[in-house]
Amino acid sequence: MDSLDKLKAAIIAQVKANVPVTTVWATCASASPEQGTMEANKDGVAYYDVLLGLGDTITVPMPGSKVLLGLIENQATATVLLYAERIQEQRIHGNANGGLVRAATVRSVDAQLIAKVNALVAALNAWTPTVPMPTVLDLVTLKAAFTTWAAPMLPAEPTSYENPIVKHG
Repeated sequence: MDSLDKLKAAIIAQVKANVPVTTVWATCASASPEQGTMEANKDGVAYYDVLLGLGDTITVPMPGSKVLLGLIENQATATVLLYAERIQEQRIHGNANGGLVRAATVRSVDAQLIAKVNALVAALNAWTPTVPMPTVLDLVTLKAAFTTWAAPMLPAEPTSYENPIVKHG
């Protein structure tokens, strides 16, 4: 390669480096959350394999909704979704935080635990020992109260509260 070719290559590289990212408004034709891509159309031009997100979050637009696409290095074959007018679902992979949970399941397990603790408190409040020394009958009554309360509570399986769509660490 002579010096003129080197100069041409350097100028072309410099021009390409200064080209801003182009954005295009289009319409979502279909989306595949499993693959993390979608297809969009604008004025008869199809954009295939549009990335639904980068990193820990993907946004799945509703088919037929307007979407804003970013063309990386002005190439229609390298596009990423920047914005969706209507969202079908959003998947968040909580790699940094160990994932997200199903809040309803966690609240349910929490409510069970609170109910058990409140039952114990009620049993203890209802028990009145004989003064100065508890009798055998007092101890039997206390044991009966604990027996009705003390059914073992097993820890919930992580699969019951982890969101299956979210990647857990």
